[in-house]
Amino acid sequence: MDVVLHIGPHKTGSTYIQHALAGNRGALEGEGVVYPTFGIPPKMHGHHSLAHEADIYLAPEQIAKLKTEIGERERVAFSAEGLCNWSNQNFTAFADLLGASRVLLVYYLRDPFDQFYSYWKERVKQGQLQSLPEWFMENFGDPHRSFVLNPLVHLRRYRELDERFELRLIPYETLRTRGEDIVQPLWREVLEIPNGFATPDERQNRSLSTEATEFLRMLIDRYLARNPGVAGRVVRHAFTRQTRSWWLFRKSNLVAEAEAAMETYAAGLSRTLSVSRQCNFYRSLIDQLQKDFAGSLVGTDGSSLYDQDESHLEYYDRADLMSLAPLAEAIEGIATRIERSRFVETAPAEQVV
Repeated sequence: MDVVLHIGPHKTGSTYIQHALAGNRGALEGEGVVYPTFGIPPKMHGHHSLAHEADIYLAPEQIAKLKTEIGERERVAFSAEGLCNWSNQNFTAFADLLGASRVLLVYYLRDPFDQFYSYWKERVKQGQLQSLPEWFMENFGDPHRSFVLNPLVHLRRYRELDERFELRLIPYETLRTRGEDIVQPLWREVLEIPNGFATPDERQNRSLSTEATEFLRMLIDRYLARNPGVAGRVVRHAFTRQTRSWWLFRKSNLVAEAEAAMETYAAGLSRTLSVSRQCNFYRSLIDQLQKDFAGSLVGTDGSSLYDQDESHLEYYDRADLMSLAPLAEAIEGIATRIERSRFVETAPAEQVV
């Protein structure tokens, strides 16, 4: 059996890819490829339960259910960005339990500075309060050890797996530069389906704007000060999911309100962290990827894996923003609306991925 594991990492279009795979489940089966429902949480399209609860889903009784779903077919595909953090022991156990003769690990390579910035925004969406400068110092203090900035932290570990495992590295930046759908190399080079299938019309899990991200960070901080013990992600859920018919917000768009408030009251207050892509870490990373993993790269055209221009990362200072009375009032107002909605009691359980 051939097993394809799309393992992310985070902020490389994984949700979009999962929508494409799930939306073409029937067409894939026509090509002899199973995209199982096993390990996929309700209302989601990726195998996040499998990724985050391996101790449960790698149990023999669970694998028996998976094998029943696979049936006699010889190719099966999974997708979850959390799989990138699986131990080699988990990868090996999964291959053994399925009786896999070959396992393709599909990993998308995104420009590390762009991924770092997008990852920070996602952390805020998940309820974290860390500012961009704090996140910057945590990762750029030693970029070689940062799993966000340095894909080699993952890739070198995968190379220690046994001969059944093969890496397929897909260059995210190259595809975007060419205007090519990021799913296409997965269809063609990995699943060996030359013509591919239809893909989602829209991007999934879009990043918030910098303005909305900073507003949300302050909103979470303010709400938690008044409601200690409440998960920050619950506030985020209310803030970003209001268009999905939650009763208090059904006629509102809090993200748009936040961006309008920032544009009105905080115009000109943004700050910028600039990082050169000619630094030793960045150039060394590209050299090592092209030297040590050239045979694993697919969909390349000879161009550079990553951008070469200086990276400019925009953010706002909390003290600057909270000194603006009208903006502080807007934050307080939305925090009160969330509180009065009893959203904390009614929001559904959600798996952070």
